[in-house]
Amino acid sequence: MHTLTKIFVAAAAVLSVALATLTMAYAVNADRIVKELRAERAAKEQANASKDAAVAEYGMQRQLDEARVQDLSSRLTALQNTLVEREQSLARSEADRAVAQQAVLAGQTQIEVAQSGVKTLTEILSGQSTELAALRTSELRLRTDLREITDRFNNTEAERDVYASNLRAMTERLTELQHLLAAAGGSTAAGSNSGGSLLSAYFTGRVDEVTLDSGSNETLVRLNVGSTDSVRTDADLFVTRGAEWIANVRVVQVDLNYCVARVVVTAAGRAIQVGDTVESRLQ
Repeated sequence: MHTLTKIFVAAAAVLSVALATLTMAYAVNADRIVKELRAERAAKEQANASKDAAVAEYGMQRQLDEARVQDLSSRLTALQNTLVEREQSLARSEADRAVAQQAVLAGQTQIEVAQSGVKTLTEILSGQSTELAALRTSELRLRTDLREITDRFNNTEAERDVYASNLRAMTERLTELQHLLAAAGGSTAAGSNSGGSLLSAYFTGRVDEVTLDSGSNETLVRLNVGSTDSVRTDADLFVTRGAEWIANVRVVQVDLNYCVARVVVTAAGRAIQVGDTVESRLQ
């Protein structure tokens, strides 16, 4: 064989061995590189996932921080408003304190004036104590005198009442006798005055109507008292005007709430009028 050929064959063999070695090395390095690449990709994906989680967590944390910032801003605003109100309240308190101090000063002045007045009044009272004792003594003496005068007055009043009662009874009796005497004289002139009677119950009434009976030519009166007031037929009643006696009338007709009477005797120069008072007994 030619020498050169042998060299080429030997070189080819060496190259083959070297290529095989390189191929094996490449295969080993390729597996290692693939594994490293896959590990790098897995690490990258994990890093991206961590990044996304971190970004999401950052977003949530940012929202929370923004909410906290807003809350803190609101609190800060509220605190500022409260601070303003407190400052205003403090200013008002200061003004009130100034007014209160002025009032205290005025009160102290008034207290001093009052103390001076009390001192003056004490002096006046101490000076008037003797006069008050004398006045009390005079008051006791006057009360004693007044009690004695009152007792004498009461005794006089009792005696006056007794005398007045007796005088009233005597006057009533005298008036009845005078009226009976006048009625007796009138019956002689009129010829129809017998049969009258006095009522035991006392009452008063009013003359509502005065008429003249054309048949008997007698004066008739309508009174606002009747059987409910114990009025009966043939009862004698007395007509007065104020404290003045006007006439005697005798009942001829009785109803429940009114009666009709005829005039028996009339005071000289007097005539019964509507509105005169009628009494069952002269007082």
